[in-house]
Amino acid sequence: MILRHQIRKHLSGQFLFAASAVALALAAGCGGSSSQSSPQPPDARLGFESFLVDIGDLFELNGSASTSPRGGRLDYQWSFVNSDSASTFADRCGSAPAEKCTVNADCSVGSCAVGFGDSNEFATFGADVAGPYSVRLVADDGTASATDVRVLQTHPSLFVVGSLRAFGGTSGTDLGEFGATGTFATGAVSGASNPADGNIFVIVPTPAGGIVREFDLRTGQIIANPNDETDSVSDPQALAFDGNGQLFIADADGTVSRFAAQAPGKGLFLGVLGDVTAGSESVAAMAFSPVNGALLVVDGAVGAGLRRYNENTGNPQGVFGDTAGAAGRAVDLAFLSALVCRHDTAVSCNTSADCEALSSASKCMPGDAALLLIADATGDVIACDPDGTSCASFGSVAASVSAPTSVVANPSGGFTDSKVLISDPSVGAVIGCGAAGNNCTTFGATSGVSSAFKDIFFAPPRTPTTTTTTTTLPTE
Repeated sequence: MILRHQIRKHLSGQFLFAASAVALALAAGCGGSSSQSSPQPPDARLGFESFLVDIGDLFELNGSASTSPRGGRLDYQWSFVNSDSASTFADRCGSAPAEKCTVNADCSVGSCAVGFGDSNEFATFGADVAGPYSVRLVADDGTASATDVRVLQTHPSLFVVGSLRAFGGTSGTDLGEFGATGTFATGAVSGASNPADGNIFVIVPTPAGGIVREFDLRTGQIIANPNDETDSVSDPQALAFDGNGQLFIADADGTVSRFAAQAPGKGLFLGVLGDVTAGSESVAAMAFSPVNGALLVVDGAVGAGLRRYNENTGNPQGVFGDTAGAAGRAVDLAFLSALVCRHDTAVSCNTSADCEALSSASKCMPGDAALLLIADATGDVIACDPDGTSCASFGSVAASVSAPTSVVANPSGGFTDSKVLISDPSVGAVIGCGAAGNNCTTFGATSGVSSAFKDIFFAPPRTPTTTTTTTTLPTE
């Protein structure tokens, strides 16, 4: 109204120009364009103690490296996404935010600030299911804010087959019966994890022979797959996954059948590989060689060792190396990889600390296969070259086992002293040993497991090797 009144009183070109300038300024204030730049956002830095933890352990987060370009105080807000997780952030002490608490007595000073666990520079939450966890930090200085997002992971867990009891993969913490497996996997005799999705497959005996059941890695619930044709194997004895996304199941009659292990068509019958029990031969376990892809079958009979079959045709290729004379009664096999630093695979390591001393972001991870390990039910583990030659007792293992039923290499070997795990129901525990078969001792809390277990395996079968993905951006 004022502008219109002034225009009526002053019709000079000079005033019209001034009025136009005022109008443009008003338009800019009401959503028009402006030359004023947005404030510079903070630098949000999401730090962590380790990007890999055992299920059941804690992710320790730290945002203290975040800074504001204005040098002021930052407010923090943490969140994470994992659709199957029921975890929440731990509470923190109000006067000492680096300290976790549940009651006031947990704090060195001050009181426990309930609900303060996701709103200060330190944060902690438990990994209650398998990863990944997408973790987000928002740092706000009151003028602008920024976000840092990182993906954290979990180590594979150890599963003991009898039903399916789970243990932390590096520490052996008892995680209890896995999901619905206490009902649907009771009496299971063998198991394996699908490299494609980590899901768990077990062989469960039935009055008619047996059945192969699949369980979701994150929820532990049995998976009902309408395409599943594995029940065509009437009496399954052993199972294994190859490197091409296929599941192989050996029947009691010696037939090895192939099934799709990835979508689409997961569970569909793909054909018969061959017969691996000609004559009086049998099947106790089987696996594919990571060196040449051949199917290796553990016979289970005294002095029989391992047999080799062509991975494409199933044609028999005889006894594998020197394994027949090396083991008294072979019952299982595993390949132990050399440990190398991720930043330089020519550098060997024992733990991740060896690699971090050379490159801060590097970790100690499995490399090429270094040894073939054979569980010998007569009281030993035999170590051979990957081609089955040069076999001998594996370190001092024989002094710690009596009648082993299974052997497995720990995929997180660079994060633990227990590089090799051996199940021995006769001692009621899983034994963990170093990479040379030394320093063998009971693995974590596994001494409480039933003497009825028969197999052990890790799920997923490999440790995540990527570090983290990071995105730093201004927050609207």
